[in-house]
Amino acid sequence: MDTTIDTAPRRAPRQKRSAAKVEALLEATAECLVSDGYDRTSTNRIARRAGVSIGTLYQYFPSKEALVLALSRRQAEREAELVRNTLSSLGQAPLREVARRLIDALLLVHRDFPDLQRVLLTQVPLIGGLASMREFDARSAEVVRAYLAERFPKRNAARLELMTFVSMHAVEGLIHQALLARPEYLADPAFADELSTLVVTYLEA
Repeated sequence: MDTTIDTAPRRAPRQKRSAAKVEALLEATAECLVSDGYDRTSTNRIARRAGVSIGTLYQYFPSKEALVLALSRRQAEREAELVRNTLSSLGQAPLREVARRLIDALLLVHRDFPDLQRVLLTQVPLIGGLASMREFDARSAEVVRAYLAERFPKRNAARLELMTFVSMHAVEGLIHQALLARPEYLADPAFADELSTLVVTYLEA
């Protein structure tokens, strides 16, 4: 028997009213995940909290897992946009300033909704969402790679690719570990200082 869970959205909203319903469903999903936990969250609970019928929910999403992945994609899109906007706004500012501003912004994203971020971080891999998350990682990587190519014009393509991969995943991995094990670090300037030093020292080596 095929027990694969359908995680693809059923249809995209085309009008403001339907878009508002989808947004309400995503917000309700986030609230249920935080208040009830992943296991107790259900499509019925989400629909009730969003103020829509279960039939309306199923018009857009076939399962709880589909809602969780959609919510995770939205979070990833916001982080990718944050990376783009931060790098484009700072131009040729000193590398340490760029690194610190970007790290501060990423820490703020995780600090504002830590409980939700923990659920998404631990559950998305279990429901098969890694592939879609890598798509958003790739978008951010393109922006970072382009920035590094301009900052370090003498580095060849292979080195720039490696620098992008190492610096991005070092920061992401340490922030995620802080989220799971040492959440107080997310608001600690010393942690941001250490991350900035790590990145700048590596990139300038």
